[in-house]
Amino acid sequence: MKIIKTTDFFGATIDELLKLDELGGTVEEDFLFGHGENVAYFDDLKEYEEEKKDFEQWMCEHEYDVKEVFETINGRLAFVLVKYNYNIHTGGIDVE
Repeated sequence: MKIIKTTDFFGATIDELLKLDELGGTVEEDFLFGHGENVAYFDDLKEYEEEKKDFEQWMCEHEYDVKEVFETINGRLAFVLVKYNYNIHTGGIDVE
């Protein structure tokens, strides 16, 4: 599993990512949710491994795939999720 730091991917400093938006969320959260359709957070790899089976079942039930895995500025893992038919190359939904 490739883990990308949010500071590297979004090209922003920690201070920039910590800024609050008008709803009280951070810019980092806005970037993550804007990069997919949902985001699941885990405190660390240990927590992910412990919850992996349940998480994978939940993703299957809700028809999600993992698009990217990020390490947030506070060291948590953020799994950015997209629907099964999401086209990662065009950023849109494939229509058959």
